[in-house]
Amino acid sequence: MRITDWFGKSLSDLLTANPDWAIVHENTDGMAVILGPKGHAVSVWYDNSGLITAANDGSEKMSANCYGSLNCEKVYGKDNWVYRCRGFGKITSDRVLMDFAKKVTSDWYHAGWHRTFEDYYLGDYALDHPRCDLTDDEYARLRELQKEARDKAEAADKAREWKYVRTIYWADNSEEEVWVDKDGVEKTVMKVGPHGDLC
Repeated sequence: MRITDWFGKSLSDLLTANPDWAIVHENTDGMAVILGPKGHAVSVWYDNSGLITAANDGSEKMSANCYGSLNCEKVYGKDNWVYRCRGFGKITSDRVLMDFAKKVTSDWYHAGWHRTFEDYYLGDYALDHPRCDLTDDEYARLRELQKEARDKAEAADKAREWKYVRTIYWADNSEEEVWVDKDGVEKTVMKVGPHGDLC
């Protein structure tokens, strides 16, 4: 039987079909070492259902679902890749998720500016931070948290009852609107950015 024929088979079925094989080592990460005839050792990796996903007969680890190689070791699955790269496992707390995302983005720094969590761009490009630092589930949760934060900020801004005052036309052809809230706090909103003369 070739080593690639093991993929998708149950570890227990494999041992039942080969009674001269035995598990000599097994850990909690889904990896076991099987000792075969004449002392030949084979390492196998299996998923939660006990099906073999990878095996190494001493020459080269073969896999049906290798995600990539990290520090000369093959990594299986995107989540495992993320865990290995960042040095710890799954994030289960929203507070820890927010703190970690803030850290890997250098305090929400993007395109030359420090931003707030509400206006930071969480895109889908795989190599952007924090996208590449989180699993798919963690990133989806971060986007949910951002939507909640944006909705809350928008509601708080509407409660301030902004009233339009005037428009300023600057020499660089930009236009800004001046608004004042119910407490007399003033803000400006750029409606047209700086640009050259229209010809």
